Amino acid sequence: MHLARIRVSGSSLVTASARTPTPVYVIKGSALKSEGYATIGEVISRLSFDGSAAGSTSAFTNQFTNGGEANVSLHSLGHNRVLVLVNGHRWVSGLKGDVDLNSIPLALVRRIEILDANGGARYGSGAVAGVVNIITRKNYNHSTLSLQSGIYQGGGTWDGTTQGLSFTTGLTTRHSGLLFGFTYFNQAGIPAGDRTISSEPIAGTGVTRGSTATPQGTFEFTPLSGPLTASPLCPTSQGEPLCDLTHLSGTSGASLSDFAPFSNPERFNPAPFNEILMPQERTSFYIHGYRRMDSNLEGSFTAFYNRRNSSQSASPPLLILGKNGLPVNIAANQPYNPFGTALDATGPNANLVSLGRAMVEDGPLILSEQVNMLRLSAGLRGRFGSTHDSWLWSAYTSYSQNDVTDTNYGRFNLDHLENALGSPANCAQATGCVPLNLFGGPGTITPAMLHYIAFTEVNAIDNTQRVFGVNLSSPGLWNDGAGVIRVEAGYQYRDHEGISAPNPIAQAGEDSASPGIPVLPTVGSYATNSVFASANLPLLRDAPGFRNLMLDVAQRYSHYNTFGSIPLTQIALRDEIDRAWTLRAVWGQSFRTPDLHETNAALVEEPIAISDPCSNYEHSGVSAAVQTACAEAGVPTSYIQPNALVNELAGGNASLAPETAIDRTLGFVWTPPSLPLDIEADYYRITINNAIGAPGAQEILDGCYESGDPLDCSRITRAPDGTLGLVDNVDANLGGIMTDGVDALAQYHWPPLPSGSFTASLMVSWVHNYLETTSAFPTGTMTTNLVGVERGGTSFPLGVPRLKATYVLAWRRWPWLASLTFRYISPLTERCSDFLNGTPESLTNLGLCSEPDYQNNSLSQNVLGSTVYTDLQVGYALARYDTVVRIGVRNLLDRNPPVSTQQVIDSYDSSIYDIPGRFIYVNVTSQF
Repeated sequence: MHLARIRVSGSSLVTASARTPTPVYVIKGSALKSEGYATIGEVISRLSFDGSAAGSTSAFTNQFTNGGEANVSLHSLGHNRVLVLVNGHRWVSGLKGDVDLNSIPLALVRRIEILDANGGARYGSGAVAGVVNIITRKNYNHSTLSLQSGIYQGGGTWDGTTQGLSFTTGLTTRHSGLLFGFTYFNQAGIPAGDRTISSEPIAGTGVTRGSTATPQGTFEFTPLSGPLTASPLCPTSQGEPLCDLTHLSGTSGASLSDFAPFSNPERFNPAPFNEILMPQERTSFYIHGYRRMDSNLEGSFTAFYNRRNSSQSASPPLLILGKNGLPVNIAANQPYNPFGTALDATGPNANLVSLGRAMVEDGPLILSEQVNMLRLSAGLRGRFGSTHDSWLWSAYTSYSQNDVTDTNYGRFNLDHLENALGSPANCAQATGCVPLNLFGGPGTITPAMLHYIAFTEVNAIDNTQRVFGVNLSSPGLWNDGAGVIRVEAGYQYRDHEGISAPNPIAQAGEDSASPGIPVLPTVGSYATNSVFASANLPLLRDAPGFRNLMLDVAQRYSHYNTFGSIPLTQIALRDEIDRAWTLRAVWGQSFRTPDLHETNAALVEEPIAISDPCSNYEHSGVSAAVQTACAEAGVPTSYIQPNALVNELAGGNASLAPETAIDRTLGFVWTPPSLPLDIEADYYRITINNAIGAPGAQEILDGCYESGDPLDCSRITRAPDGTLGLVDNVDANLGGIMTDGVDALAQYHWPPLPSGSFTASLMVSWVHNYLETTSAFPTGTMTTNLVGVERGGTSFPLGVPRLKATYVLAWRRWPWLASLTFRYISPLTERCSDFLNGTPESLTNLGLCSEPDYQNNSLSQNVLGSTVYTDLQVGYALARYDTVVRIGVRNLLDRNPPVSTQQVIDSYDSSIYDIPGRFIYVNVTSQF
């Protein structure tokens, strides 16, 4: 990938020198073609300072963003701290502040500019980690057709096929231009079972981390009456019989002899049903036109429509009733209950600890999403006068709409479950009720039973944004002797409205995905008025050490109707010492308003994989302080966490305050006149206050039992037997983030040789610190450095490599071209413990920890080794037909990501590493 320095076009200030005060990179259209990328998400993910992986439409990553999206996360600070522009204006975003990079067809892109620094004073909210500005084509006097097809090869299978088609045509005259673009892209999914690393809940553990909700069913309860009160099937535990049974295959489940004690090897493995690559289909249309009315006035318009259909499959629904699951009681005389006793999850006689059943008759859980995106914009621009130094003006307006329909297959109606598992009399009184058989094993749940309890969940989200703005700028006020002074000023109005309409069953609190919690419709909105000004001031010229000294100053004042006003300032200094050396420094302020999802999202229950510190705490090796805390919380010493998945309470918080940030950069550019070499490096330091996020369910548990934080303890509920109930993980202003490091780029262009022309580039990002500061007990705050750490879970960033580098060697000899790319990711260290610490099946005792601690499994660690990916592409130009054919392989050497023991699914960090397997593709582009 060829990177160069260029000004950001969101401002009408035209900088004569390419050596900008702020670090800005550009990916040219020619580089996009030569590398054979299919989406913008793939392009951005190749940058060393981006915190996302290629294939960022992985199924796991999108469970916690939006299904099928590709986002950018500069310096691992999150997608909602990067501002995405198209032609200098904000692009369509969702309720979470997320912009789907893949919604913008790559065929329409002229270049991509990345401002690797704070941009708040120039662009407003969200430009904390940087700005991505995508410049589309304007003048087009021909037609281009591009076809691409690709397929993954890994794990002995061929899968994940992609097909893409783009057609662009245009007509440009002396006074006007019209451009039309059409793009179609189709991507098939990759089942997790097709890769060894993702075919088990944690690679190398078999079913030990599988679910107790099995196709045969598991039944853990205390019998209140009947023969099981004195049966060897239910040994005495803490003075009373406790049954922990499973159904025997091949039996009807109608008698006690059809059941036996449950053991861990009988757990259900849901992993093969997941997908590591999410299938999706995208179609987009783009029209842009402009006309010059006279030499001082030009009008333009743009219309864009994009439709995305994406889906992902997961394991068959895992139905869990009892104190550890849904609050549904099973009557003693329910037609299929063979145990002779009621199984009550609630009430004074609650005796059902857990009933788990994998509902294989319902098929895999399907989560699908349809997104319709519309953007309309228009603008005028002109001059006050006819000379080259006349003042420039522009006015623009845009309307954007992003409508999302989520359809989830595999949800259950809680009210209907209660009827179907109640007494025959209660079921008879309910219209359409069919008694449900959870006791007979796979195949005994009939279509009629499913029809009564299951429903298709449809949720709608509408998101609208309106923008109006005017700009005024001078190409040059006057020359002060050191150069021409330039200024710019403007005004912008922007409003954003979002509406979320959950399905009626969820609104009634009867959705099995969030039992007992009504998920109500939400409406959120905000409006902002902003004024801004900037000046480019030459200070000194042609003096020793100061060939050209420039000062850039920008100021922005924004008023929000939700929280008030905020001023922002940016100061940038550039010293062009001589023809070879340039120094630059930037100090700037930025902020981020809470997105509508963070402030208005309804409260819901979501399953999350965590490790309970109190599981088997007498023998797991945890400290004496943790043992005491667990005992004081009433957790029995015999308690062992039954499942890795625990429900957390997630949702918005209307009391959130905006994030504020300060960014500092200091760097140099070295371009020796005698060498075809360019080197630049920039030190950055970004400090964020009032950082918004969810505390993290695992962090809450650790804070309570390891640190004794009463606030964290108040967020945890448990059943009397110690089983975790619900962890309150609602969004909050958590504290602060500080990250600093160095980004560097070197490029060398060899003189032409008989064998062809060669270009080499090396891009390196080195992270010194990534500090998260949160409230802690009893010290008040706690600071954690995440550099070199893989923490897994769902608290992003999951991992922060200390070093990422990309080396590209490109070769051309007409009509041939080729490129060889190496991508390096430094090692990460993770803890290597979970809820089975202290047992023969702990991660340590299974040999999965590179740094095991056999005495105290909770202290074991695992190192994810360094990873190098190799990409190769070869192209051939058919000059007679104005066509270029490219064939390439990404991950040529089939390097698998390192196994991680702390991931929710797939056993690798899909936010950092590529999807396992080679990706082989062919691209044909023809111009006519």
